[in-house]
Amino acid sequence: MKLSSVMSHKSDRLKKTSKYPQSLMIWGCMSGKGTGEMAVVKSSINAQVYIDILDIKVKVRHLRYAQ
Repeated sequence: MKLSSVMSHKSDRLKKTSKYPQSLMIWGCMSGKGTGEMAVVKSSINAQVYIDILDIKVKVRHLRYAQ
């Protein structure tokens, strides 16, 4: 049996996949006072996206600064 016929036979069983599948990130926070809101991020994260998540999901009234 030739190699080409073996390879064509096995290719019927292969599952096609994406080289770079879509990714998903779940962001969350927690502290001694409990948990914060969860954010689902479908895009890549850069500084501005992270700042936007913090602005939307972290409540300033829950923050307590050490003195």
